[in-house]
Amino acid sequence: KEGRISFSGPTFIAIRSQKYDSSTAETHQRDFDKLVELDEFKAAAKGADGLMKPLIFVAVDSGPDEAPNNQKTMAAWIDCFNRHDVDGIFVFSNAPGFSA
Repeated sequence: KEGRISFSGPTFIAIRSQKYDSSTAETHQRDFDKLVELDEFKAAAKGADGLMKPLIFVAVDSGPDEAPNNQKTMAAWIDCFNRHDVDGIFVFSNAPGFSA
């Protein structure tokens, strides 16, 4: 059903070497910036004018590098907010014991 919000759609997986490239809020931001430029995600991420859609919703698993209440994570998403000139970014995690 075109145009509806859902959990189905294209999948993006970023693989990095734990030995040489750590997983941080900044590396997640680089992954996000790559993701929104991929053809498979442009329809979901950008409007007909080519600009980022006004709201971004991000579900995370609350690992130390992406927990919504982590200062570095908040700073990274604030930077994303400013870079993409969106109206809102909502980063959330499931309650403990309720993630997939």
